[in-house]
Amino acid sequence: VLDAGGDVVMMEAGYLQCMWLSRVEDMEELSQKVLNVALYIQRRYGRTDTKFGRIIRNLIGLSCGEFECFFVGKKAIYYTLIGNTVKDSFHSASLCGNNEVVVSREFWKCIKYKEEYMFQTLPDEFVTVFSLRLESLSAGLNNSEILDVIQIVK
Repeated sequence: VLDAGGDVVMMEAGYLQCMWLSRVEDMEELSQKVLNVALYIQRRYGRTDTKFGRIIRNLIGLSCGEFECFFVGKKAIYYTLIGNTVKDSFHSASLCGNNEVVVSREFWKCIKYKEEYMFQTLPDEFVTVFSLRLESLSAGLNNSEILDVIQIVK
């Protein structure tokens, strides 16, 4: 996440909240990069077997838009994010199956190269993204940012 320009807002009890700040005019490019990072994380770390026989899996939900940020605390400061964007990211994560990334309606609208992904639109118009299409990877894409993020995170 950090290598791809994002920031970790909170990490607690197996929950990781990250964000990327962007201007509206840069959202299309950034959304593509964030989705590729999420797919890489799912492919690489989507299932972890613990020593105690438990299986840990990632639930990755993505959304984009405006949100409010509050700073709470006196001795230690905690960041609290609220708003529809945050609600959509939690809802997206709740819809995740194994090795999937689920994105909100608003996030999916920002994806320019939808045909480069294996995806399914859900009844509430959220979108489950399974992977990049193999032919997109082997065709030497014209838009290098898709492969750049995957290379950065490796």
